[in-house]
Amino acid sequence: MLETDLGCTDFVQFQDAIELASELMDEGHPNSAKGAAESALSLWHGTPYDELTAYSFAALEATRLDQLRLRGLQIWADAALKLHQHDEVIERLGEEVRRNPMQERLAGRLMLAQYHSGQPAKALLTYEHIRSYLAAELGVDASTQLQKLHQAVLRKELSIGEPVVVTPDTESMPTPTVETPTSPLPPADERLVGRRAAMARLRMMAEPGSYGRVLLVVGEQGVGKTFLLQAFERELLAAGTEVIWARGKHSTDASELDIWGQVARTSRRCVARPNAMANDEATTEDRSDPAPERRPSYEEVYRAIDKAGRQAPIALFLEDIHYTDSGSLHLLHRLIRETRDPRFTVIATVRDHAVSTNPELQQTLSGILQEDIVDDLLLTPFPRAGSEAVITSLCGMDVSSDEISNLHRLTGGNPFLLTRMALSLTPEVDSHTLRRQLPFRVKVVVRGRLAECPPDALAVVEVCAVIGTVVEPRLLSSVLHLLGVPVDAVHSALRSGLIRSCVADNNLTFAQELVRDLVLTDMSPTRRVELHHLVSRVRTASGAGGAASLEAVLRGRRVALNTGAWGAIRPILELAEQAAKRLPPLWYPFGLR
Repeated sequence: MLETDLGCTDFVQFQDAIELASELMDEGHPNSAKGAAESALSLWHGTPYDELTAYSFAALEATRLDQLRLRGLQIWADAALKLHQHDEVIERLGEEVRRNPMQERLAGRLMLAQYHSGQPAKALLTYEHIRSYLAAELGVDASTQLQKLHQAVLRKELSIGEPVVVTPDTESMPTPTVETPTSPLPPADERLVGRRAAMARLRMMAEPGSYGRVLLVVGEQGVGKTFLLQAFERELLAAGTEVIWARGKHSTDASELDIWGQVARTSRRCVARPNAMANDEATTEDRSDPAPERRPSYEEVYRAIDKAGRQAPIALFLEDIHYTDSGSLHLLHRLIRETRDPRFTVIATVRDHAVSTNPELQQTLSGILQEDIVDDLLLTPFPRAGSEAVITSLCGMDVSSDEISNLHRLTGGNPFLLTRMALSLTPEVDSHTLRRQLPFRVKVVVRGRLAECPPDALAVVEVCAVIGTVVEPRLLSSVLHLLGVPVDAVHSALRSGLIRSCVADNNLTFAQELVRDLVLTDMSPTRRVELHHLVSRVRTASGAGGAASLEAVLRGRRVALNTGAWGAIRPILELAEQAAKRLPPLWYPFGLR
């Protein structure tokens, strides 16, 4: 058996170097710590155990080593910041933060480096990238520490983080100021491509005389509602408007505040800020949060935002109001109807498919939209030209027209899905490879949408996935009848936004083809064979033929053969034989005769 000294292995040397760098940093030797961290990071090449990821032990060890690498990178960045080597930090952490947006500590170090190198606007953009990712992926805000750093950069408070470098030649120069952007994100930012008109609508809310109005932003999940609000927030803050965020309560966690509890809490904190010109009444009031199980009354909510509004205009950003209960929605309606305070602007977001499946939500929103101060903004997926603009802005390589069309078809122009897929493109990984191996984030989001479907609607989606990319309503209805699924379930599936009806021929298609791919991937082999069997029975009974039918039954036969479900093969073979008889001899080599 071959034996070796563990101390000679690169992973042991890697761990030891990280520990040494940590100790040196704790002892106040940033120069030596930086050198030790660089030595460790130089040993890192590719992904550990890349060929063994199917084994749990290898996946766990690879994750552990990657966390150790991130720790080493943090130590290196801390040492470099201590040494005022901000350009090095920007160069090294920029790509890392882009690939790992959940690493808030690294993002904070990158923001510090950008700020102290005279690039405060880029520091603000880094924060927006992290915050939008966390909101879209996890439904959470950035950490308190990162929010404080963001406010420090935004409000020119230099007491947070490393001191500004002062060299002998620049000692008498004034402290750099924060250049707060007052325009939309630069065109290079892919998520605002195609959203100029929407941003213009949001800006109208901040024009003189427009405060006190309400805007309802509607669109499917991932269409970019939250990101637009975050970009708009930056402009409002620069103009002196206080922005209060709150999110509809999706979880059943009893300790989580509902949307108006969040509004009341944040409003009190605005009043309580040390730099706020708080009056005696604000100083002595009770700022304790309401009990999570109790929704604040209309009077409590109005009192809280009224006191915050005495210091600055207020913009309420209410996200995902479709997750709130009827009481919270009625409170919103009353606030809109009775307050009409020019100091307050309300912008709320809602998913359109959630409205179509919730009659109570439809009724309440109908009442809200009838108010004369309320307007709505519908965000739709990108057309093919918009998808091309996004992909071009994202990819540092030439992307062919066919690849752009494939990605647009796979994602349906949904900005989130399109962005995630485009970022995964490399010279080695094309759209066909991505279709077989969807990015993890894409799978999580799509599975989340599928999990929200009622069982009958999900059955419709599964049958559609098995039938193909284009689904004839008559065929679908017949298969659903054999399954015992009511035909009304088709309408429920349509309202979910996962499938849609073509105006020209009434056939059904998937809004995003990658949804169909994932449904088929997640479906058990037994379930797939069962559905293929039923589709074959319906086709056989209807005497369907032609190349399209032949392709469908051949696909069913392959599924049955691969799973050993011999009972499902006979009707599929019978249909294939019937279809083959209607085709020219060119098809015969396929073994059907």
